[in-house]
Amino acid sequence: MDFTLGYLLNLILIFGLIFPIVYYSIYKQKADSKFKRCLLFLVLGILAFFFVSSFNRRVQTQWIIVVCIPAFLLTFDFILRHKTSRNWLYRLGLVSAAILLFARLGLVFEPLFPVAYESHGNKEWAQSVADVAQQRPVVFINSYRNAPMYAYYSGGTSFSLNNMMYRKNQYSIDKSEERIRGEDVLLISKKKKAEKFEFTTGRGGVQSGVYMDNFRSFRKLEGLLPDPVPRDADTLDLMVINPYDFSVNMDDLTFAMAYLNGYKQVMETHATDVLLDDGDSPIIRAGDTLSFRVLVPAPKRKDHSYVRIGISGNTLFWGLNGKPTRIRP
Repeated sequence: MDFTLGYLLNLILIFGLIFPIVYYSIYKQKADSKFKRCLLFLVLGILAFFFVSSFNRRVQTQWIIVVCIPAFLLTFDFILRHKTSRNWLYRLGLVSAAILLFARLGLVFEPLFPVAYESHGNKEWAQSVADVAQQRPVVFINSYRNAPMYAYYSGGTSFSLNNMMYRKNQYSIDKSEERIRGEDVLLISKKKKAEKFEFTTGRGGVQSGVYMDNFRSFRKLEGLLPDPVPRDADTLDLMVINPYDFSVNMDDLTFAMAYLNGYKQVMETHATDVLLDDGDSPIIRAGDTLSFRVLVPAPKRKDHSYVRIGISGNTLFWGLNGKPTRIRP
């Protein structure tokens, strides 16, 4: 329900104060030509598709921006023929433009904005991190936003280390991980911990940091479970694919399972052990796969819908190494 309410709110926000005119124009529009039918099909199709998607996942605002083009064309056609709607569009449009101009200026000049915004204080924050990093690469835990922002303002090297409590992003598919492998890094987390360093963001948030030598992560190892997973299984077959150009020793890895609800949100995580047969090599060779059994840790609840494999090493929290696999009822 929260995802759907958020989606409906975004449908208002993308058009601002003129949203009543836009949606009224679409509602009253007559499909009296092929072009209009096409525009209506695009608008209604996009809105319906993401409405259904919002039942089990969050719909990002930028995903539905595409609906603005056909919606504006339909609105323009409608106001040309309806003076009252046209006048209201002018009034609301001017107010929206004034608010937008003030907001834009406030993003640049902090004293104009009544509250701290995410674009405020970033230069000072990045400099404070760079002073502590001392030319070390900076690894941010679960932050696709802070990693590129730090790199932009400081010119330093950064990386977002995504674990199974987060989601994949560009750092999960690019080569950033390899650029810092084996380096001494500054590791920064959003959570407040008794770490060596603390940093305050422009909005007053606190981040904690610690030095880590010889950084090694294995986020691109892929773990495949049988689909679907039997709910009462004690062990499962697991196949691990190594896409790296170097071999990985199983002794350097730890494994875990995350139990997810129907929305694919993590409800609980548990460490697990692997079962290698006598004589099996613990080495996953470069570009190769290794199959073995893995113990299934008992979850606290029994209403989970998916399970996901996580792999890690170097005392780091488990990564997103497997896809959510449905649990068979």
